[in-house]
Amino acid sequence: MPRGRPPKPTALHLLQGTFRRDRHGKRRDAPWPVKRCAELTPAQAKLLKEMPRHLEGEARQHYVDLVTEGHWFEPVDRALLTSYVTAVSIHNEASRELSRCLQDPAFAVPGSDTNKAGDAYSRIVQRQSQLIFRLSDELLLNPVARARHGVEVRSPSAPDNSPWAQFGVFDRDDPSPSA
Repeated sequence: MPRGRPPKPTALHLLQGTFRRDRHGKRRDAPWPVKRCAELTPAQAKLLKEMPRHLEGEARQHYVDLVTEGHWFEPVDRALLTSYVTAVSIHNEASRELSRCLQDPAFAVPGSDTNKAGDAYSRIVQRQSQLIFRLSDELLLNPVARARHGVEVRSPSAPDNSPWAQFGVFDRDDPSPSA
């Protein structure tokens, strides 16, 4: 059982001006720093401001990355984004555990605890993969889905990160000069 005085809430640190990123930044209710505020649309800024507090670690970082890169997201997409990053986080954790089970020699023995755990993790990975694919189409994370809904494939503020750009290969419809 913890002893001593309970820690001061992060909201109180923020109000009093005593919040320190190095001390209080790892708390669950700490505000998340937005790095590229000037490049964000108002909808993206609102999504980052209203990020669900229950997201932690990998899911939280993935949420921030998705929102800062997706200029087409609106505040109504918050629930879908939360579901997507949660599914990705669960998928990654189950994949790590499945890999650990596969490396254990006891996995080859039918009916062993490792074999049963590996089967369970495999089912979790499969279900989360299906959910990720379905949500990625709904969130327009797939370039084909973006094109189908009329959203620009390239972000207006992002540089051309195409693997073909380094070779000077451009689309025929692209008006930029070819190398």
